[in-house]
Amino acid sequence: MQHLRKLAAACRSFALYLVLSGFLRTQTPAEYHQHADKALQTFLLRFWDQRENYLRADQPADGRLTGYWTFAQGFDALLDGAERTRGEAYLGLVETFYRAQEARGWTAGYYDDESWMALNLFAEIQGPYQSSIPPNQFEAENATIRGLGLEAKYGSFTGWGYVAGWGSDGQEVDFQVRAPAKGPYQVTFRYAAGAGDAYRYVALNGATASGKMAFPGTGQWTSYSTASLRAELPAGPNRIAVVLSEAKGSSNYLNLDNVRLRPLATFFRRGDANGDGRQDLSDAVLVLSFLFLGEPGALACEKAGDANDDGANDLSDAVLVLGALFLGGDPPPEPSAACGADPTADSLGCGSHPPCN
Repeated sequence: MQHLRKLAAACRSFALYLVLSGFLRTQTPAEYHQHADKALQTFLLRFWDQRENYLRADQPADGRLTGYWTFAQGFDALLDGAERTRGEAYLGLVETFYRAQEARGWTAGYYDDESWMALNLFAEIQGPYQSSIPPNQFEAENATIRGLGLEAKYGSFTGWGYVAGWGSDGQEVDFQVRAPAKGPYQVTFRYAAGAGDAYRYVALNGATASGKMAFPGTGQWTSYSTASLRAELPAGPNRIAVVLSEAKGSSNYLNLDNVRLRPLATFFRRGDANGDGRQDLSDAVLVLSFLFLGEPGALACEKAGDANDDGANDLSDAVLVLGALFLGGDPPPEPSAACGADPTADSLGCGSHPPCN
């Protein structure tokens, strides 16, 4: 605990030094966030104890755990990091820390409002967080973990680390992911399995996706591979749980790096012919231009222009859109209220539809 307090004091002193030296006036917003990330990630990697699901009191670890007050300051730093990145990083770990203290009891109704990781505040003031992680990729180290550890030792992992330390029944990584539209997806896990083939139970939104998903051995911990499954996901937030379940046949060690979502269908909004995210007069005008003014290249997504879902782009599509806008007619068939896949098979293409992809 004394070590953590000294580190906290050092962070505050360093932040004051930055202000007085004019450092803050010379850095870019990206550099502020980089420094704040490095400070927070170093703290998490060094002080999180997977066996005890709590923070260590010292580094190198000596078996002791930190006290309530110092844990609260660490929790405060984590909350600042999640807020600063607008939930793009660290968000799942907020639940991990909450569960850690909930298991031990809350001994005070408040904790230090002065964040001991002042760099988070400085970074947020300077500009928005810009993640280098693709929007369809979700890092394991930012997920909610139960009984697992955080590492950054082996190979070319993505993000700032990976989840490791599997070996006990009930250990779990709970990803919070977002699907841009309802439809089929390829769910791909990136991992290292240096001890040979590993198996895990995988659940999507509480339902079994794979009772015993295989993660073939990678030969060494510095080598990474991928394992995938197919899933139907609703639009919006989804939860993907990777669990070591002895009852389901889970076994062996695994370093879990990230999960990616790849749509297995083209997503679009029917009637939004020009792909501007709205259904209005300009969509009917575009369809008419496509049909009669020789502008075939202007209709980038033929499926979106097929307003009546008859498998063709023709005058009736423009008529339906105009009727829905000005005469109280029926709206285009689904997917029209939100992005989605085409429920009917046809030969129309969709090269680009920005609002949905």
